Amino acid sequence: MKKWMTCFAAVLAAMFFAGCATENNYRECADFYSLLVENNVTVTQSQPLNPAPFRASSGMAFEVTGIEDGKEVPVDVAVYKFKMDLELMQKRMKEIRRSGCVYLLGIKLPTKINGSFILLGYERCKQKKQILKAFEEFK
Repeated sequence: MKKWMTCFAAVLAAMFFAGCATENNYRECADFYSLLVENNVTVTQSQPLNPAPFRASSGMAFEVTGIEDGKEVPVDVAVYKFKMDLELMQKRMKEIRRSGCVYLLGIKLPTKINGSFILLGYERCKQKKQILKAFEEFK
């Protein structure tokens, strides 16, 4: 009986944590655009991204206004979706959450995670607060 209870508790905990990690798994990268607009972020253009560099299932970039050397410049904010039903992706997301970054061609990129999605490129944006708020609301 004790063994059964231990097994049941472990399965229940695994289901709980898996559910937390994938609560927005039904969403697509393009859905993030509407949340950016709702949070008054001016997006000048958007385009799909190749998900292969991060082993994601899809990706999308949004051009917004950024600040570089005190001047307003266009910068890309990227969002990538991961298939969280794969154990390898769960491990990868756990590592990204722990480190707070990903690497692309040896360049360290600060990263935010929300469920099945990661957000990149937000740190140089003029409307950083609104972008992060939209990402946190992306459920």
